[in-house]
Amino acid sequence: MERQLDEVAGKLLQQSLEQRGMRFLMGAQTEALLPAASGRVGAVRFKAGTTPEPEVPADLVVMAVGIRPNTALAESAGLRCERGIVVNALNVPSVSAEQLARVVGKLSAKQVYACGPSGFVDAARSLTEGQVRSFMAEGFTPMAPITVADAATATVKVHLTASQRDLEIPTNLSILDALEAQGLKPKVGCRMGVCRTCVCTRTEGTTLDLQTGEQDAQPGIDVRICMTRARTDLTLDL
Repeated sequence: MERQLDEVAGKLLQQSLEQRGMRFLMGAQTEALLPAASGRVGAVRFKAGTTPEPEVPADLVVMAVGIRPNTALAESAGLRCERGIVVNALNVPSVSAEQLARVVGKLSAKQVYACGPSGFVDAARSLTEGQVRSFMAEGFTPMAPITVADAATATVKVHLTASQRDLEIPTNLSILDALEAQGLKPKVGCRMGVCRTCVCTRTEGTTLDLQTGEQDAQPGIDVRICMTRARTDLTLDL
């Protein structure tokens, strides 16, 4: 799934599925589906040299093809694209009628699906309204962090239960930034509080949510460490 996930995320997904009993034969090239006595499929034979196992038994074979995002329109609009559109790039231009005409062509026969920052989706909707067969959209814009005044010298103690580490972090940084500054590498994704990759359980202590400005001390609560600052000594499941 290299188009959807980077290498780290792909390995995490593979490990999770392997823990559920799945096996992966990476790079194996199917040569033939071998029949069983019942007339249904009984095994899959692989091309020699592509996997250590020449064939594996099978009761069911499911075939699928990957996807390849069409980023031509986004690239023509000046958006940064890698495996897809880089959605957290700043100061990106929006889409224009000229770009739509050049890349998409005749709109009246098109079903449009727009996905991206809300401004991009709004522009696409405005430009195609009344001209396309249908329009569906998914827009996302993370909430802007609030401004929080902090004493730069204030520090609190943090106990990490999973790694059995004790350290001190400043209260004027997000927990994620403070941990990374000390050489730790917690799981992290968007860094905007959207993907929830960095979520961990706070078992003790008080934290401040940078998006709402609310402080919370209830034990056993999941917190997004990219959008949370420490307010007192903490115990985190990291």
